[in-house]
Amino acid sequence: MRYLLISNKGLLETDALSLLGASTKRFDNDKIGQFGSGNKYALSYFLRNNISVRIFSGINEVNIGIKHKVFRNQDFNVITINGNETSMTTDFGYEWKLWEAIRELYSNAVDEGLTHFGTINAETIQGIEDNTRIYIECTSEVDDLMLNIDDYLALNLKPIFECDGNKIYKKRNPNSCIYYRGIRCLDTNLKSLFDYDFHDIVINESRTVKYSWSVGEHMWDLLFKCKDINIISTILSNIHNREYIENNIDSSMVSIPTIYNKQTWINAVGNNLICPTNLSGYVEDDEKPVTYFLPNRLYDTLIKFLGEIHKPRALKLTSDGTIYKKVHADGLMRADLNKALDFFKECNSPIEYAIEVVSFDNDLIMGKAENDTILLSEKVFNRGVHRVASVLLEEQLHLKTGEHDLTRAFQNEIFDFVINYMKKANAIAL
Repeated sequence: MRYLLISNKGLLETDALSLLGASTKRFDNDKIGQFGSGNKYALSYFLRNNISVRIFSGINEVNIGIKHKVFRNQDFNVITINGNETSMTTDFGYEWKLWEAIRELYSNAVDEGLTHFGTINAETIQGIEDNTRIYIECTSEVDDLMLNIDDYLALNLKPIFECDGNKIYKKRNPNSCIYYRGIRCLDTNLKSLFDYDFHDIVINESRTVKYSWSVGEHMWDLLFKCKDINIISTILSNIHNREYIENNIDSSMVSIPTIYNKQTWINAVGNNLICPTNLSGYVEDDEKPVTYFLPNRLYDTLIKFLGEIHKPRALKLTSDGTIYKKVHADGLMRADLNKALDFFKECNSPIEYAIEVVSFDNDLIMGKAENDTILLSEKVFNRGVHRVASVLLEEQLHLKTGEHDLTRAFQNEIFDFVINYMKKANAIAL
């Protein structure tokens, strides 16, 4: 008969199969199990699905059974260990899947010193001294899982890059495989360019990633440390596709780590250009074949040290790193702009700086003050002449005073302007 054998050093204490929440590994960062519940979920799964499981602690077999019990007029199967009732029924963890049950037993074995994980053929089974052995019947479902075990446990995968215990693997199938210390910890329909194995990502009791945004932070921390130019070149060439999990660098929840190996990224970009994906329409035809289209936040990070030479001709960059492109102001825009300018002239407070109508990569930005020029977003014209005038006034004050947004000094300048205008308009001295 064929079995999946999971074996580790040391003897199993039977309380580990029944005492919920009892874990001696909770504060041991070198251990995978932290919650004291995994093997209980696993045992319930196998009994509920009529998959034979036998456990040996040394040469002694742990007798696992079921006792029928009625609770509030409902039938339950209570799990027994060596004839003693536990507080668990076979419905415990009723949503669990086979791979999760096997994952738990494997994780516990790794924590204790794994000695075997794989299928065997055996007429009889038995324990051995100073070892814990778990034999799971090889049903067709178990066989299928073992044929695809690397989708769940990174047993046979060799990293193509490794740093600080974190690993990057070559893709095996389109969907993302994210592992925690070699154990799958994220289910997602997103595709990925590579598979990733993180050593310190936080997991919950279901052994899945506790904070989904932390995947992006760990991923990009590892990619920014990567020294493999082929990996980085693949990222640059394909990341524009939003179905890839790597594209989540643009999530507002993801903090952008430091690029530790700038030279690798510089070499991977080579003589190519880089452009934010949302501004791809502004890249001229002759530049498109040599342009990498990137998520905005990756572009913002790279352009700071790659420099202007790597930008498409049509794209401009303000001194604070804001991306923009000059656009043609149509007749309606020019009419509204002229109305706003005439208003300031009539108020004896004319706009004194050059004005350019632009498209910002950030749609929330309505204007910028840059090199004695007011950059006016094409979006502001959708909000009427009043809003156009408001933005012109704000940016003129920035240029005149040199003060920045969100500062008390700039607030004072606005207040002074308003008070002075009121004084002039009413010929009142203060």
